[in-house]
Amino acid sequence: MLIQDRNAPPPRGFALFNLGFRPFFLLAALFAAAAMALWGLGLSSALSSPPSVAWHGHEMLFGYAVAVIAGFLLTASRNWTGVRTPQGGWLAGMALLWAVPRLGLPFMPEAGLPWLMAADLGFDLLLTAVLARTLWRNPANLWIFPPLLLALTVGNLAWWLAALGFWPGGHGYGLALGEGAAIGVLLVMGVRVAPFFIEKRLNLPVTARVPVGVYRTGAVLYSLLVVVELSGASFAVSALAGALALLVAWVLWRWHAPGLWREPLLWMLWLAGVWLAFGLALKAFGDPLGLARHALLAGALGLATLGMMARVSLGHSGRVVYPAPRGTLAAFLLLALGALLRVIAPLVWPSSMAWAMPLSALAWTLAFVVFLAVYAPMLWRPRVDGKPG
Repeated sequence: MLIQDRNAPPPRGFALFNLGFRPFFLLAALFAAAAMALWGLGLSSALSSPPSVAWHGHEMLFGYAVAVIAGFLLTASRNWTGVRTPQGGWLAGMALLWAVPRLGLPFMPEAGLPWLMAADLGFDLLLTAVLARTLWRNPANLWIFPPLLLALTVGNLAWWLAALGFWPGGHGYGLALGEGAAIGVLLVMGVRVAPFFIEKRLNLPVTARVPVGVYRTGAVLYSLLVVVELSGASFAVSALAGALALLVAWVLWRWHAPGLWREPLLWMLWLAGVWLAFGLALKAFGDPLGLARHALLAGALGLATLGMMARVSLGHSGRVVYPAPRGTLAAFLLLALGALLRVIAPLVWPSSMAWAMPLSALAWTLAFVVFLAVYAPMLWRPRVDGKPG
């Protein structure tokens, strides 16, 4: 293990476009902080023209979440295969293509929306093509991640067709399909990395506690859940979501070890699983208050993405991973607080929505501001061990 003096002067140079996680994690964090601050100001009536619900839902899923997924997969696929992924000017171009719709959507007149749609879908397709090329001789991942990215692309297309007036029902369909694909990526990566991280840090045989067949059963149940939810079969949704919630809860119980609560980088991922089980349970009971989506996205996906961004940024910049740098705990707690305010407060006290939502947006914004203060320099500076990447 690398032994690093955290009081040593930081390395010099500019490395932002050396590897996929660097620009996309930085852009994701900057955008999450700015977009959620704008959303919170709109909720608190501080803006004369607040952003729309359609913009908020689209940008946090197809903007923020897709950027984190891109950064993670462009980095992980290179490790899995040894095949070089875009870097330098090519990586900068991909980052710019992602950024154009994010910057343009709030301000672009209606006549310019087709150009933004082309850029947004173009990025999704380019990312899918790059991953397919990188994973071509790695079938275990080739038949998982490119199809999930294609599903995200189809969901994004449905949303844009609604935004352009061609398919009024496309907003709901697109968000549902995009949510299903994004949570699918979360499930695959969580199953692979969470027990491994817990096992290695705590020196416990966590991976062997859950048979592979359990994960395969979960994948089948989840795939069926996404399909029947898109078809509108409410009874089947309740049954599948309930079964999957119980399965996720059992897996979390098998993964649990008391020592993980000493490490924010471990418990953040474990709590993301708790939010996943809770969101599925809300679906199983019919989701009468419409909170399941935010339990899954603000809770499960939010905690998992921030936790993985911190873990990957440390490991792939050559730094010591444990204990996490100062400020990490504050960022994690703020994001967890934001999820609680957005989901649990209205669930317990429905009339709290008016004040809980703006406070949730504030907590989310502050979480990413803290994350940027701690991790942004790691993303644009070279590795501390002098290795490429």
